[in-house]
Order: sequence, then structure tokens, then C-alpha cells
Amino acid sequence: MRNKSMDKENKYEAVAETSVLYGNNRALAALAFYHGMYAMAAAEAEGLKVKARIQAPAGTEKSYVSWLKQDLREKSKKEGIRKAEIETAVNGALLVPEVTVTISGVTEKKRKGSKEAEEKAVVMTKWAGMEGMLRIVSEKQEELSGHFAPAFLREIQKYQICPENLREIDAVRESGADIVLHVGHGGILAALWRLAEQTGGGMRIDMKKIPVLQETIEVCEYFRLNPYQLTSAGCFLFTVSDGEKAVQMLEKRGIAARMIGRITAGRDKVIQNGEEIRYLDRPAPDEIFKLYQ
Repeated sequence: MRNKSMDKENKYEAVAETSVLYGNNRALAALAFYHGMYAMAAAEAEGLKVKARIQAPAGTEKSYVSWLKQDLREKSKKEGIRKAEIETAVNGALLVPEVTVTISGVTEKKRKGSKEAEEKAVVMTKWAGMEGMLRIVSEKQEELSGHFAPAFLREIQKYQICPENLREIDAVRESGADIVLHVGHGGILAALWRLAEQTGGGMRIDMKKIPVLQETIEVCEYFRLNPYQLTSAGCFLFTVSDGEKAVQMLEKRGIAARMIGRITAGRDKVIQNGEEIRYLDRPAPDEIFKLYQ
């Protein structure tokens, strides 16, 4: 007679996502929270739990730390997570506040390296580095206002990271998605590496097809950052049999999407940029951290 509890243990696996964000942005805790929530949604995780630690430099206003803590509790409650364990501390080694959020849960085990993913299209939603751009503008508003026109900065404010991105996962899956990943930390290049690890195969990606806002490019050029290695919350990457059809379905629902390449047999992870061919490197540290060096 089979042990049902053992069957259940073999069917599910634990998953977790830890986000570490720095800055003086009042949305810092919410952003760290949704980084984890997007990753859990992509993994189809259930039974979610939240643990967080908010550290601030000496002299930081207590009202700011209290705001971050309260905002994190409210966001957790809104998403149906009843209890969030949140610690706060003063850390004299920090120059700006730090928020660390870990969201954990369980999901059904998925086979890695199956032939199902071979030769499938790779589709990406939203824009590479958009979240990073928004955070940079929030942190460096005064400096940027001396370099860019007010109209340019106002245009950037039209974009935002919001809870509605979580609902987009349903549309992605309805489009026929197989493997779904949240891009998040490290940017699109890090996410492509993770995708290749999950499929167990190679890929061929057209760099020119990776969607990135012109505003992101200009802000990154000013700070000498790589937008393709810049944090991208709310942006998803997935494999699907019919990439063009998936893109059309998503765009009809108001979700920006583009087919950027294909999964291939073999192990080569090829990135093509016009006539230039190179191979995907292992993930590098997120470019956003260069702002605090």
C-alpha cells in the first residue's frame, strides 16, 4: 500500500525568492514584495509566507521605517497573505535603507530539460530594465533634472510597476506558455540564463528584438549602465509553441509582448546583435547596485 503523504511530498517542492533593495524610495518595500510575488506567480506557488527585514542607517526618520513596515503589511494582506514577519533594525554601516523580503511557498515539481521546450519560441512581456529606470529616476531626480528636459522626465512617470502585473500571468498561461519566469533581478540576460538551465537546451536570441524603452536607454547611458542587466520587475519570459500567436493574444489584452528568439537543441546560448554573434555569459550583478558604489 502506497503512503499518500510520501506521494504528496514527492509531488511538490519548496520555492522561495529573496529580494534585496536599497534606496530612499517610499515604494521600496512594495517593490521588494512584488519582486517575490511575481516570481511565485510564475512558479505557480501556493501557501505563500513572507519574511522581511528593514534596516536603516543611523539618523533615518522613524516615520520612514514605520511607513515601509506598514506598506509591506498592507500589500501582504491585499494579496491574501495573512501574516508577514517583519523585523526592523538600525545599521550604521548602511548609507541608504535596505529592505530584504523573502516570499516562500510550494509548487508542483516540474521536469527539467524535457523535449517539450525544444524549438519553442521565447517571448518576453513589457520592457527590459524599466523598473530599474523608474528607481534610478526616483533616487536621482535632482541630478537628472539638470540633464534631461522636464517633458522627458514627465514621460517616464507614465510607466509604473503595479500589482496588476500579477494578473498578467493568467493571460500568459492562456496564450499557451510552457515555462514561465519572472525576469526581475539581474535583468533579461540573467533571466535568459535561468531559462536555458530550466530547458536543459540552448537558445538563439535576437538582441535587437528585446524590447527596451528609449527612456531606459538614455537614463542608462547617462549613468553608464547596461539596461539588459538592469532589474526588471513585472517583466516575464516564457516559452511557447506559437510565439506570434501568443504575442497577438497578449497585445489584444493590452499587454506589451514580443518574440525574441527560440529554444534550440544542443547547449549553445547564442545572442545575435545584427552581424555580431556572441554567447550568453553567466549572470552578472545587477547594474542597479552601481548607483550605491
